[in-house]
Amino acid sequence: MQKQSHAAWAYINFLIGPVLFFYFFWINPLALAPTPCKVLAVAAMMIVWWITEAIPMPVVALLPLVIFPLLGISKFSEVAISYSNEVIFLFMGGFMIGLGIEKWNLHKRIALNIIRFTGTGGNKILLGFIFSTGLISMWLSNTATTMMMFPIAVSVIAVVSNMNISTKKVRNFSLCVMLSIAYASNFGGISTIIGTPPNVAYVSFISNKYGFDIPFLSWMLLCTPIAILLLISLYILLINLYPNNIKSSSEMSLIVKNELEKIGPMAIAEKRVLVIFITTALLWISRDFINQLGVVKLDDNMIAVFGAVLMFLIPSGNSMHKTERLLVWSDTTKMASHFGGIRPNQ
Repeated sequence: MQKQSHAAWAYINFLIGPVLFFYFFWINPLALAPTPCKVLAVAAMMIVWWITEAIPMPVVALLPLVIFPLLGISKFSEVAISYSNEVIFLFMGGFMIGLGIEKWNLHKRIALNIIRFTGTGGNKILLGFIFSTGLISMWLSNTATTMMMFPIAVSVIAVVSNMNISTKKVRNFSLCVMLSIAYASNFGGISTIIGTPPNVAYVSFISNKYGFDIPFLSWMLLCTPIAILLLISLYILLINLYPNNIKSSSEMSLIVKNELEKIGPMAIAEKRVLVIFITTALLWISRDFINQLGVVKLDDNMIAVFGAVLMFLIPSGNSMHKTERLLVWSDTTKMASHFGGIRPNQ
């Protein structure tokens, strides 16, 4: 009963914020000019959420980065200067979305399904690892992708080792799989601006030095073909340098099947994370087209923060913890290992 009461109050506290926002925004009881009226509406919502702790306080503090540009109060760069270098928020937003994907095992499901699709022969498994690692690394940091794929690779190698296969074949196969994860995570990271921190730092440098903003889609159109070419080259090089000649087997299919069964059917939280991930990616890709419509003015940093904030706003759908969001602030402690000491001004 107490849990139900707590959940009800949590939702009420959350809803008070938008109610106050629309009250000051539409009613404008103080008869303020349009811009001050918008600022007051945002401030009222933030104050209520801070007092009630409806969402984590640090997340509330990030809201002006998204809402002010959307309402035309000020540009993202003008708001960000009060916080930090604006490019930091592209790092942070991308990493937070990645944390949500990791937390709810969406990344593992994607990787296992790709490996199942490519087949269970030695070379086919290798191709599956290269393709899945490269694909995931487009959106997660290289380190996070590698650490995610490592236990899957170890399980597959263990199964191969237990089969009646020569030591040389197993050694070559194991070496290829480990090398494929290491290199494919780097090659895949080339494909998108958020794929790896150096990409973000480079875009920031070009913007600051020459005043030229590199669109997310333009980067992908140039770099994704390069990444694909590198991934294909990696596959050809590995199978020729270290041939394994391992044929397809039922045991290999079984381990992938067992791993997928352990994960179980797609949970509500996974589906919601997937929707946020796809929405954010589509906004990045279609940003220029949306901006041409003249309704709102988006930039990559703002979209990253928007996706991250959604992770803290949307409930996970967990029946045991109804008030739990897809991300809680304690999850962000993992971000320290992903940043790796990168500084945007370096």
